[in-house]
Amino acid sequence: RARKRWLVTLPAMGLLRQWEDHKLIFGIYMVGFLDLFAVGIILPLMPKHLESLGASQTLIGFHGSLYGILQLVSSPIVVRTYCSYNRLFPLLNGTLSVCVIM
Repeated sequence: RARKRWLVTLPAMGLLRQWEDHKLIFGIYMVGFLDLFAVGIILPLMPKHLESLGASQTLIGFHGSLYGILQLVSSPIVVRTYCSYNRLFPLLNGTLSVCVIM
């Protein structure tokens, strides 16, 4: 009877081992999802808010494209920084700058 219990727990042990191996990847996917989720909530609501503040249609369109433009310009710089320095410095720099902005 004890042998059956051991056989039942073997798949659970495999799942736990897989979970330990993929914790970092899961964390990265969660950060990416939360980032895109936050952008997906804010960007569609921003034009109506800017319109209520009296912004022109040109300014609203510029503001909507600003996120993509900034990402296009900053991505190569950030990747080059990550590759040339220790990865801890750019991560701490980004975290601290977000804390200062908030």
